[in-house]
Amino acid sequence: MSEAAGQFTIDPDWRALDGPVFGLTQSAIVATLRVRLAVGFDFAPLDAAMADFIEDAAPVPASYPRAEDALAARAIHWAGAIQRRFGVPVSHRFAIEPPADAGDRDRIRAYIPYASRSAAEGALRWIGLSLRHYLAHGRLAEADGRIAEEVRRRLSDGFAPHHAPANVFRALQAAERLEIPVSEITQTLYQFGIGQGSRLLNSSFIDTTGVIGVRVAANKLATAILLRRAGLPAPDHELVENEADAVAAAARLGYPVVVKPNNHDQGRGVAAGLVGESDLRAAFAEARKLSPHILVERHFAGLDFRLTVLDGEVLQVIGRRPGGVTGDGRHSLAELVARQAARPESRRRARDFGMKPLALDDEALALAREQGLGAGDVVAEGRFVMLRRRANVSSGGEPYSVPLDAVHPDNLALAVRAAAAIRLDLAGVDLIIPDIARSWLDSGALICEINGQPQISQTGSPRIYDHILRRTVGERHTVPIAVYLAREPHLRLAACARPEATVGAASAAGVWLNGARVAPAQEDGHAAATALFADPAIAAAVIHLTPRDVVARGLPMPRCDMAVVAADALDEAEAIAWLGPNVRGKLVLPPSPRPAWCERLPAGRLSFRDDPWTAIEEFIAAAPLPAPEPA
Repeated sequence: MSEAAGQFTIDPDWRALDGPVFGLTQSAIVATLRVRLAVGFDFAPLDAAMADFIEDAAPVPASYPRAEDALAARAIHWAGAIQRRFGVPVSHRFAIEPPADAGDRDRIRAYIPYASRSAAEGALRWIGLSLRHYLAHGRLAEADGRIAEEVRRRLSDGFAPHHAPANVFRALQAAERLEIPVSEITQTLYQFGIGQGSRLLNSSFIDTTGVIGVRVAANKLATAILLRRAGLPAPDHELVENEADAVAAAARLGYPVVVKPNNHDQGRGVAAGLVGESDLRAAFAEARKLSPHILVERHFAGLDFRLTVLDGEVLQVIGRRPGGVTGDGRHSLAELVARQAARPESRRRARDFGMKPLALDDEALALAREQGLGAGDVVAEGRFVMLRRRANVSSGGEPYSVPLDAVHPDNLALAVRAAAAIRLDLAGVDLIIPDIARSWLDSGALICEINGQPQISQTGSPRIYDHILRRTVGERHTVPIAVYLAREPHLRLAACARPEATVGAASAAGVWLNGARVAPAQEDGHAAATALFADPAIAAAVIHLTPRDVVARGLPMPRCDMAVVAADALDEAEAIAWLGPNVRGKLVLPPSPRPAWCERLPAGRLSFRDDPWTAIEEFIAAAPLPAPEPA
């Protein structure tokens, strides 16, 4: 393929706005793409090559009439996909605006979402270089394995500072699916929703999570005491300060035992099934590297399960078994371990999340010997060989989903009671039990740990975060919002009020709640609206934005219910074009003069008033406000 196959560049004068525009729900980069393709350009080889590199690349809808538009859409999608792969929470939504001038057909306006400006810059730079190389040579530079690994390393290093923790990343993806507005406060703290429908989430902490419950869950000794007080199966353990005390405690408790730090989770420093003093001493030394406070605990034999509880309901059950391999009757233990480490999923975990693949290290070899095997022995077909003492995924454990109807109701109730005993609304209850389908009252069980900030696995339900957000944020996750687009605010803006609920109003001149001023003049309308939307008291909102606010900073929210354009802003075509797709209802304008851009909008989107401000007053009067709380 030669240069005649096409060209792709991104103009360097692109802008990063503070908020969304043109239908996006995340802060937008506005850029001009220069795209030209040869007649009959075949996308299939390019799609296949890029999917092989990105791995999780999704198909781009074939709804673009021009090949140039289709390539622009693919480029934006791929730039977002590579960021998401490395944990940067970039929205899937984007928009392109084909050229209106037939004489400038290669110029495409693009509206690109971003979570981090520098991460977006890196992704756009990468996609530009990749596409130019492909158009010139007929293959991606990344097709060379050595180049691909170098590119992955550079991208990973570049995205690492902007990587969102797994819980945050998945919650943001769920919010996008549910169209819940999100505001970033820090890299781990976000506001989901606006006004009375909003909640703060920090990883899997909710703003309703009690500090006492979190502190208790972080202390395994205190957790066990509370569980025993509630009549629940808690570990039988002793807190030790030195190795000699650990040996003595194990003798009193009886082998096998478990050694674990008192104040760590995710299985860090945990060694289970220790059968002798030498193993105990080695495990104590490892745990002591993490904490001076070590627990020695009587071992309880059973299968390991994580039950995620939210507000008195078990949302999902995940089984976890320690890392190991299953024999096929042909390969040796060493060969099976090497084959498992080479699986794409194992490589992805190691590459993207730093999880070490299973290996025949000292722990694995010791466990293999206990099971009568050496590294060179062929493992019988179907035989599982445990090579890790812990079942945590972070230490190589394998998770699997357990349907709720396969769990005995007594075991579900046990998890709910355990979370309530610790006073946690959202908790991960780690249960060891011989058979999850039998009642713990008959078989026995052990609650080995309760996590107050649980990592919520998607193994069981890919939509579990949707369920959590629906329960915590609710279906009414935003408030009715009207935008008044004008160069000057309306004189009655500050008087917006309803007697039975709080109506907020904001402009560069200040912030008001039901007519009472609560904040002074702000930098601009965008900043004022941001301040208003952070207030959990508001039940409806009216914000004044100038055309300059929109063009310079974008919108302070992803959606509004109505927009009113004043006469002095009718000629601000770009601001109105950027605002329009984010309006759920109608654009209200004075009847004349009618700008030419009106002809390009569906008739049902426009409403004309001699005094457009009256539409704001009607909006406030008719806004559906929350019902009063029951007495």
